[in-house]
Amino acid sequence: DADRFIIYLDKNNKAKEYNAIGHVKFEIVKPNQHVKGHCDKLVYNVIKETYKLKGNAWIEDLINKRQMSGESVFLDNKNKKAKAESKHKKPVKFIFQMKNETKKK
Repeated sequence: DADRFIIYLDKNNKAKEYNAIGHVKFEIVKPNQHVKGHCDKLVYNVIKETYKLKGNAWIEDLINKRQMSGESVFLDNKNKKAKAESKHKKPVKFIFQMKNETKKK
């Protein structure tokens, strides 16, 4: 969901980039991936499989029980990487659920 949605096409009329602008709320559901979040602007690059969230960015990985927020968040599906950034001394926040393993003697 967003206030505005723009699709950029290549010369073969196939989508190469999606832009969602204003009050963006999204959910990504793929095999082995279920992520939801919100931001002010979302840019998805189809070929690189990257997501750029800008402005009040927040994401939650529902499978791995992880959350990330900041002024901007970058997700790279191909390389399985994510990063969050904030400027002007605003916080970046990561929440990861840790496994509690006990060893038997």
